[in-house]
Amino acid sequence: MILLYSGLLAIESNKTITDLYTQTTCDTLNIILSALFCFECLLRIIAIGCICNKNSFLRDNFNVFDFVIVLFVILSFIAETLWLSRKTESKTIVMVSNIRYVTSLAKVFRALRPLRLVRAREMRDTVESLIDAIPSVAQAMMLNLVVLYVFSILGVQLFCGRFSYCEGAQLLHNKTECLA
Repeated sequence: MILLYSGLLAIESNKTITDLYTQTTCDTLNIILSALFCFECLLRIIAIGCICNKNSFLRDNFNVFDFVIVLFVILSFIAETLWLSRKTESKTIVMVSNIRYVTSLAKVFRALRPLRLVRAREMRDTVESLIDAIPSVAQAMMLNLVVLYVFSILGVQLFCGRFSYCEGAQLLHNKTECLA
Protein backbone atom coordinates (compact mmCIF):
# COMPACT_ATOMS: atom_id res chain seq x y z
CA MET A 1 0.00 0.00 0.00
CA ILE A 2 2.88 2.36 0.79
CA LEU A 3 4.62 1.53 -2.47
CA LEU A 4 1.40 2.25 -4.38
CA TYR A 5 1.11 5.54 -2.53
CA SER A 6 4.73 6.42 -3.36
CA GLY A 7 4.05 5.75 -7.04
CA LEU A 8 0.95 7.96 -6.82
CA LEU A 9 3.02 10.78 -5.33
CA ALA A 10 5.54 10.41 -8.15
CA ILE A 11 2.76 10.70 -10.72
CA GLU A 12 1.16 13.67 -8.92
CA SER A 13 4.47 15.52 -8.73
CA ASN A 14 4.64 15.54 -12.52
CA LYS A 15 3.35 18.99 -13.45
CA THR A 16 2.68 18.05 -17.07
CA ILE A 17 -0.47 16.03 -16.32
CA THR A 18 -3.15 17.65 -18.44
CA ASP A 19 -5.35 14.60 -18.95
CA LEU A 20 -8.56 14.90 -16.92
CA TYR A 21 -8.89 11.12 -16.60
CA THR A 22 -5.39 10.76 -15.13
CA GLN A 23 -5.98 13.60 -12.68
CA THR A 24 -9.34 12.16 -11.62
CA THR A 25 -7.79 8.71 -11.18
CA CYS A 26 -4.96 10.16 -9.07
CA ASP A 27 -7.43 12.08 -6.89
CA THR A 28 -9.61 8.98 -6.42
CA LEU A 29 -6.61 6.79 -5.53
CA ASN A 30 -5.40 9.48 -3.14
CA ILE A 31 -8.75 9.49 -1.34
CA ILE A 32 -8.93 5.69 -1.20
CA LEU A 33 -5.36 5.23 0.05
CA SER A 34 -5.71 8.04 2.59
CA ALA A 35 -8.94 6.48 3.87
CA LEU A 36 -7.14 3.14 4.20
CA PHE A 37 -4.30 4.77 6.15
CA CYS A 38 -6.82 6.50 8.45
CA PHE A 39 -8.67 3.22 8.94
CA GLU A 40 -5.40 1.42 9.72
CA CYS A 41 -4.47 4.10 12.26
CA LEU A 42 -7.89 3.86 13.89
CA LEU A 43 -7.68 0.05 14.07
CA ARG A 44 -4.23 0.20 15.64
CA ILE A 45 -5.44 2.72 18.23
CA ILE A 46 -8.38 0.48 19.08
CA ALA A 47 -6.23 -2.66 19.20
CA ILE A 48 -3.33 -1.47 21.36
CA GLY A 49 -4.81 1.58 23.07
CA CYS A 50 -4.13 5.24 22.56
CA ILE A 51 -1.90 6.49 25.41
CA CYS A 52 -2.70 4.79 28.71
CA ASN A 53 -0.87 1.45 28.36
CA LYS A 54 2.88 0.95 28.37
CA ASN A 55 2.93 -0.31 24.77
CA SER A 56 0.12 1.91 23.51
CA PHE A 57 -0.06 3.54 20.11
CA LEU A 58 1.25 7.03 20.91
CA ARG A 59 4.18 5.77 23.02
CA ASP A 60 6.16 4.73 19.93
CA ASN A 61 7.81 7.48 17.87
CA PHE A 62 6.94 5.86 14.54
CA ASN A 63 3.30 5.58 15.53
CA VAL A 64 3.28 9.25 16.52
CA PHE A 65 4.79 10.02 13.11
CA ASP A 66 2.03 8.00 11.40
CA PHE A 67 -0.61 9.74 13.49
CA VAL A 68 0.73 13.20 12.53
CA ILE A 69 0.66 12.20 8.87
CA VAL A 70 -2.93 11.00 9.18
CA LEU A 71 -3.92 14.24 10.93
CA PHE A 72 -2.36 16.35 8.17
CA VAL A 73 -4.11 14.27 5.52
CA ILE A 74 -7.45 14.81 7.25
CA LEU A 75 -6.73 18.53 7.60
CA SER A 76 -5.82 18.79 3.93
CA PHE A 77 -9.05 17.08 2.88
CA ILE A 78 -11.06 19.43 5.08
CA ALA A 79 -9.18 22.44 3.70
CA GLU A 80 -9.65 21.33 0.09
CA THR A 81 -13.36 20.70 0.72
CA LEU A 82 -13.76 24.17 2.23
CA TRP A 83 -11.85 25.72 -0.66
CA LEU A 84 -13.94 23.93 -3.28
CA SER A 85 -17.22 24.76 -1.53
CA ARG A 86 -16.34 28.46 -1.34
CA LYS A 87 -14.68 28.67 -4.74
CA THR A 88 -17.67 30.39 -6.32
CA GLU A 89 -18.03 32.97 -3.54
CA SER A 90 -15.69 35.95 -3.39
CA LYS A 91 -13.58 35.37 -0.27
CA THR A 92 -10.39 36.97 0.87
CA ILE A 93 -7.07 35.99 -0.64
CA VAL A 94 -5.70 35.22 2.82
CA MET A 95 -8.11 32.31 3.31
CA VAL A 96 -7.19 30.78 -0.04
CA SER A 97 -3.48 31.13 0.66
CA ASN A 98 -3.90 29.56 4.13
CA ILE A 99 -5.78 26.60 2.64
CA ARG A 100 -3.12 26.13 -0.02
CA TYR A 101 -0.46 26.29 2.71
CA VAL A 102 -2.18 23.51 4.68
CA THR A 103 -2.56 21.31 1.60
CA SER A 104 1.05 21.80 0.53
CA LEU A 105 2.22 21.04 4.06
CA ALA A 106 0.10 17.89 4.03
CA LYS A 107 1.72 16.84 0.75
CA VAL A 108 5.14 17.19 2.34
CA PHE A 109 4.07 14.95 5.23
CA ARG A 110 2.51 12.46 2.82
CA ALA A 111 5.81 12.28 0.98
CA LEU A 112 7.41 11.11 4.22
CA ARG A 113 5.01 8.17 4.48
CA PRO A 114 7.42 5.68 2.79
CA LEU A 115 9.57 5.98 5.93
CA ARG A 116 7.09 3.55 7.49
CA LEU A 117 8.78 0.79 5.50
CA VAL A 118 11.91 1.17 7.61
CA ARG A 119 12.26 -2.05 9.59
CA ALA A 120 16.01 -2.37 10.19
CA ARG A 121 16.83 -1.42 13.77
CA GLU A 122 19.85 0.70 12.77
CA MET A 123 17.78 2.71 10.30
CA ARG A 124 15.00 3.13 12.86
CA ASP A 125 17.55 4.42 15.37
CA THR A 126 18.86 6.88 12.78
CA VAL A 127 15.40 8.19 11.96
CA GLU A 128 14.46 8.41 15.64
CA SER A 129 17.63 10.36 16.43
CA LEU A 130 16.85 12.76 13.58
CA ILE A 131 13.34 13.25 14.93
CA ASP A 132 14.71 13.74 18.46
CA ALA A 133 17.14 16.40 17.15
CA ILE A 134 14.35 18.57 15.71
CA PRO A 135 13.77 20.64 18.91
CA SER A 136 17.49 21.42 19.23
CA VAL A 137 17.70 22.42 15.60
CA ALA A 138 14.59 24.59 16.01
CA GLN A 139 16.17 26.37 18.97
CA ALA A 140 19.36 27.00 16.99
CA MET A 141 17.31 28.36 14.09
CA MET A 142 15.42 30.70 16.42
CA LEU A 143 18.69 31.99 17.85
CA ASN A 144 19.98 32.48 14.31
CA LEU A 145 16.84 34.42 13.36
CA VAL A 146 17.19 36.68 16.42
CA VAL A 147 20.82 37.45 15.56
CA LEU A 148 19.90 38.15 11.92
CA TYR A 149 17.05 40.39 13.05
CA VAL A 150 19.33 42.40 15.34
CA PHE A 151 21.95 42.84 12.62
CA SER A 152 19.32 43.81 10.05
CA ILE A 153 18.03 46.54 12.37
CA LEU A 154 21.60 47.66 13.01
CA GLY A 155 22.34 47.72 9.27
CA VAL A 156 19.25 49.79 8.49
CA GLN A 157 20.14 52.29 11.21
CA LEU A 158 23.81 52.58 10.27
CA PHE A 159 23.49 52.70 6.50
CA CYS A 160 20.08 54.38 6.14
CA GLY A 161 20.21 55.54 2.51
CA ARG A 162 23.98 55.68 2.10
CA PHE A 163 24.05 53.09 -0.66
CA SER A 164 21.94 55.19 -3.00
CA TYR A 165 23.73 57.04 -5.74
CA CYS A 166 22.98 59.83 -8.16
CA GLU A 167 23.98 59.83 -11.78
CA GLY A 168 25.68 62.96 -12.95
CA ALA A 169 29.01 64.57 -13.65
CA GLN A 170 29.42 66.57 -10.42
CA LEU A 171 29.96 65.18 -6.95
CA LEU A 172 26.81 65.35 -4.81
CA HIS A 173 26.86 64.96 -1.03
CA ASN A 174 23.26 64.24 -0.09
CA LYS A 175 19.87 63.23 -1.46
CA THR A 176 18.47 66.78 -1.64
CA GLU A 177 21.30 67.86 -3.92
CA CYS A 178 20.65 64.82 -6.09
CA LEU A 179 16.92 65.48 -6.40
CA ALA A 180 17.42 69.20 -7.17
